[in-house]
Amino acid sequence: MKELKNVGKNSMDTVYQLKANTADDGSGVVFGGGTHIAFPWPVNPLGEELALVVTIDCSVLNHKIGEELFPAGKVLSVFSTYSSDRYFLDDITFHGDSEELEHISKGYSRVLLSEKSDDFINENYFGPISVEVTKREVNSEDFPAFSFVSKVIPRGLIGYGVLGDEYYFAAQIYSGDIPFDDGGILGLSDATGYLFLRKRIDGFSNAGVFFIQVS
Repeated sequence: MKELKNVGKNSMDTVYQLKANTADDGSGVVFGGGTHIAFPWPVNPLGEELALVVTIDCSVLNHKIGEELFPAGKVLSVFSTYSSDRYFLDDITFHGDSEELEHISKGYSRVLLSEKSDDFINENYFGPISVEVTKREVNSEDFPAFSFVSKVIPRGLIGYGVLGDEYYFAAQIYSGDIPFDDGGILGLSDATGYLFLRKRIDGFSNAGVFFIQVS
């Protein structure tokens, strides 16, 4: 996995920034809203409905960025625990501890693949928000505090070695970029979510792992 490293001011990496926009630019990315899924809307082990954080029309976004980063022809949906009534950060936080990862994997976040022909379901906490995708160069010394897709692992992300070689990094979601609950969809407005996808996806109901880290 390629990582942003401190190798000098002139070292730059290309990422594709995700930014909420009132107009749909055909990026294939949406914050919130509903999605096409062949399963019931997911709930966590406490029985709480998960929040749909982001949906990606994989082929559309791949074409937009000129890279086969996501599974072609599929819809990718990233769900995460959210509650307005309780503190939930511990349910989705991972800093490299295998027990944290095991807890999250029980269903506190879910990464699902589906077909566009699957039923469209919307039981989300907030409505759809269009997302603009723009190419951006990031200095390897910087800690990018914004949402983006890329295979480049950002500085600041720790503990991902526990995931081994079966996953690859695909996206960073900055909670404050999502205009819902004052940016608190991931618990705090400065919380950062990280999406890793399986290199070999053997089931649509377990396509990857999504977790947050807070500095």
